[in-house]
Amino acid sequence: MKPIGSFKTQLACESMIGYTYWSLVHGLGPMIWFYPLNELDITGYELFVVVAFSPMLFLFGEGARSFLSKKAVVNFFLLLMLVGASSFHASSTLLRLVGLSVGVGVAFIVQCATWWSGTEQQRRIHFWGYVLGFFALVASRIWYLSMTPLWNDHKSNKI
Repeated sequence: MKPIGSFKTQLACESMIGYTYWSLVHGLGPMIWFYPLNELDITGYELFVVVAFSPMLFLFGEGARSFLSKKAVVNFFLLLMLVGASSFHASSTLLRLVGLSVGVGVAFIVQCATWWSGTEQQRRIHFWGYVLGFFALVASRIWYLSMTPLWNDHKSNKI
C-alpha cells in the first residue's frame, strides 16, 4: 500500500491521531475515579479499566491480526475514537464513561495495528506522530490550564 501525501503531511495527520489518542488515554483515569466519587460510592465503573487490555485481541492468531490491521477496519476504529472524544457531551456520567471507554479501547487497537504493520518508514511516521501528539497534549494542557483540552468547550462548561 503506497502512502498518500508528503512526509510532512503524513506526520501532521499522525500527530493529530496521536493527540487524540493521548487525550483519550489521559481522560479515562479521571473519568473512572473522580465521577463515582461525586456519589461517594463504589459503582462498578472501575471495571471499565479492562479496555486497556484490548490489544490482547492481537493474540488470537494471524487471522485476528490481519483483520484488525486492514485499512478499512483501522479507519472505522479512527471514527470510533471520535466517539470517545465526543463523549464529553453525553447526557449522563455512565454514557460519558462508556463512550470514552470505547474510544480508548479502539485507540489502543489502532496503535497496535499501525505500529506493527506496514513498512519501516510508515511505522516510524506512526511512532513519531504519537510522540508529537503527546508533546502537543502537554503544551495544550499548559495553554488551556486543563486536564483534557480536547474537551474544552466554554458553552458546556458554563452550564
